[in-house]
Amino acid sequence: MSSKYIQTEGIVLKRINYKDSDKIITIYTKDLGKISCTAKGIRKVNSRKKSHLELLNLTNIYIVESHGRYIITQAQSTSTFQNIKKDLQSTQMAYYILEIFEKLIPEHEANLNLFRFITKTIEYLNIQTSPNILNAFNIKLLRILGFYNRSEIQQLPKNMKEYINRLETSEYKDIINIEEDYEVTKNTHLFLRDYTEGVLERQIKTQVTLIEPNLFV
Repeated sequence: MSSKYIQTEGIVLKRINYKDSDKIITIYTKDLGKISCTAKGIRKVNSRKKSHLELLNLTNIYIVESHGRYIITQAQSTSTFQNIKKDLQSTQMAYYILEIFEKLIPEHEANLNLFRFITKTIEYLNIQTSPNILNAFNIKLLRILGFYNRSEIQQLPKNMKEYINRLETSEYKDIINIEEDYEVTKNTHLFLRDYTEGVLERQIKTQVTLIEPNLFV
């Protein structure tokens, strides 16, 4: 079977070491959905692809598909979201977002709306470190994928139900301006984390420590 050459754009979701100098890179792409690619030699000091395939990067990739496997031949990052990577809490939130997205999304199912959704989420988190973005993403992703059960939300305290409803029905440009009590945002995250683990039937590895706003002063 002949090789197929593909150019697409994607967000790096996961990276694992492979053999002596390679990595398996999981990317959510605009045209192919979630795919796992081999990045040969990326762990070598002089690798040109290394910085372009960092976790979270939005990257243009050139790949060869052969015998059902994808090999990255070139990569050029278009956004590295440095504001997130410079802040510990933003990094934790971003890694949580990537982890649940990667675990919930099946491979090889292209969905342009999902690609725009994950990209917009990271772009807003790069602008503002906000637990509202984290919680809104978790809610919206569960709803998009059909895992959102409103009956469980109805059992929550009134202030959490109202907060979740605002996150579910609002756009990010408004979500970042929602002012909510720290305990409500924290307890909502813990509830959504537990709910998502129930859907996945396994634990989420990334820990997010939400910091009270007044601790920044």
